[in-house]
Amino acid sequence: MSSTPRAASPASASVAPKQGEAMNSVLRARALELIEARGFEATTAEDISQAAGISRRTFFRYFPIREDVLFSDHAAYLLAVEQRLTTRHDEPILVAGHALEAVIDGYLLDADFVRRRSAVVRPVSALRDREVLWFREYQTLLASYLSADERGTRGAIFAQIVAAALLAALNQVLERYLETPDGEDPKALFAELLDDIADSMADTGLRGRGPGPEHPERTGVVVINSTLSADEIADLIDKAER
Repeated sequence: MSSTPRAASPASASVAPKQGEAMNSVLRARALELIEARGFEATTAEDISQAAGISRRTFFRYFPIREDVLFSDHAAYLLAVEQRLTTRHDEPILVAGHALEAVIDGYLLDADFVRRRSAVVRPVSALRDREVLWFREYQTLLASYLSADERGTRGAIFAQIVAAALLAALNQVLERYLETPDGEDPKALFAELLDDIADSMADTGLRGRGPGPEHPERTGVVVINSTLSADEIADLIDKAER
């Protein structure tokens, strides 16, 4: 689980009602314009509200704290990730990784905004910290999915480790995309990293959950180089399965 209290998490605090998505986008755009012109510290919630044509009170119905206004797009990304986790059937690590592609899709669709946002977030610790909280939400979501069929403390911890690795790969890909937009295709690069992470987990339960409704025909193949007879090998396997 995330160390961020759920009541204070950005995902639970900053998601505007669906009917307010248009205003959500307007507030995000106006906030960025003002912060680019004045700086974050000199830009108040009232300034953003006036620029968007709403009251200060209405602003805080959308965003309990001023820092969240720049990251409201992550609410939609997080929902898309969650939906992909529930609708795709594959090896758990691959499902989790492919779900994160929703974030890359969002960055590509809103490339101008995310690049400009990155420029204003980088020098402001309060904004950097808020961005970290959003990415922690993704990690919490992935870890919960990956640990769904695991048992015990080790399984839960390992799921967190794998989720952290996937988020680290995503962050590296997004940072490189923001720095060099004409560089390598971010989705292709992330796909390669995902394969590398999955391959490194080849001997773990997270590569597959075994035969069941999702993989009824899955079988395992073991290659053994041994002087033991077939009967002796079968006896060893039988004892190991008990």
